[in-house]
Amino acid sequence: MHAVVFIALVGLLGLNALPASAQETRLVITVVDEFDQPFPDVRVDVRVEVPAPRGTEARAIVEPPTRLFATTNTDALGTAVFRLQPFRSYRIRVVREGFRTSEITDRQIWATPGEAVARPYKLISWFGMPVDSNSNASPPPPRGVLSGRVLSTTGDAVGDVVVEIKPDGSGLGAPDARTAADGSYRVALAPGTYMVSMRANFVAPLALRSRPTVVVFDGASQPVHAVVSSRKETVAPDVVVRPIQLFNTRLNVLDDEGKPLPGARVRYSAVRKAQAFSLSGELSTSANGSVMLGPLLPGDVHVFASGSRGTTHLAVSTTIEIVDRPQRLTLRLLPAASMTGRVEFIGRDAPLTGGGLRIYDVGLDGIPGGHRQDDRTGLVGPDGEFTLMDLAGERCLKIDSVPYGWRLVDITLNQEDYTSRPFRLDSGDEISGVLVRLEEGTTESRSWRCSR
Repeated sequence: MHAVVFIALVGLLGLNALPASAQETRLVITVVDEFDQPFPDVRVDVRVEVPAPRGTEARAIVEPPTRLFATTNTDALGTAVFRLQPFRSYRIRVVREGFRTSEITDRQIWATPGEAVARPYKLISWFGMPVDSNSNASPPPPRGVLSGRVLSTTGDAVGDVVVEIKPDGSGLGAPDARTAADGSYRVALAPGTYMVSMRANFVAPLALRSRPTVVVFDGASQPVHAVVSSRKETVAPDVVVRPIQLFNTRLNVLDDEGKPLPGARVRYSAVRKAQAFSLSGELSTSANGSVMLGPLLPGDVHVFASGSRGTTHLAVSTTIEIVDRPQRLTLRLLPAASMTGRVEFIGRDAPLTGGGLRIYDVGLDGIPGGHRQDDRTGLVGPDGEFTLMDLAGERCLKIDSVPYGWRLVDITLNQEDYTSRPFRLDSGDEISGVLVRLEEGTTESRSWRCSR
């Protein structure tokens, strides 16, 4: 619930012969917090009274109808400025979730040309609960304010990141804060001891793919501690975080004839264990056959790409290296391998396939194959047969939508066990005779692994 207050438009009187530019009302509103400090980012709505619909005139005398005229948020100085049409009646509504005003007013003023400066309006926060301004409930103890900065290890301000504030044995819990451009934050809290740290923002927005390099922060610094007292402001020690530079790589995908391949699917996975940092994704090449991978840390990236040239299926599985600078790489696809086989339910003549039973392939890095959920690649038919297309490199088989009460026994080819190891597939290979066997029993809750 939001706190709402209606405040007066104070029109200046006795203004004669105003120039045309002054034939308006300029309203200045200032909002402060419980410490009489400017309160930024408070929504201020201006509503103008309108004629009452026919049949509701009597009710309108008590509560005149209004419509939204303008809205804005207070600036860093807690100020909002409006330019209004004079000779009309307005109401101003100040809204901030979790706060109420120090007074309840409902004034209706006729605006005249000139400037109207409203006296400051104070918002008081009741921590932990949005407050109805008409409520008679007793508020918790008065809060204090915690402020501080987030800096990088190079001393630069870190703006627009989330600061996590957690109770340390006391306090009622805390909201997160977001830093301003100068790296500062400020938040009202219940009295208590808090730990302050920066939330890691490993993943850069996709819009940043247009930049050669991108800087994010790992948030791996030690939390700082701060004690908040009632009705006082506490300045916490600086939170210091380490910047990480990421790089974008332009990947040009070609078909087997060396021509750009639009619409190819590119799946990638990058793992940096030293930083516990992982990025993966799936993209499609543009009309010129290119795609931007990143932003990524320097190191190896596993890539699986698939597409088609006419009726020819193409695929490649490879590893590329991301270096510490922007780069352009070329990836050429080759005729894909394929695989056919069947699923056998031990003790049954016909397989159980009504639940969408499917065989699919993944790489040792966990990247799934080239099929989509809406195609029939890998779907098990009524006779238990399946076909996998768009295969390349080392691929492991998995089974999805196993009927309840059944479990995997093994996956074999020519009596060799491939249950937990990959098939090695060269360009154009056509593998047949793969057997996937299931038996009755409870599925074991163990993690699936596939390795050489």
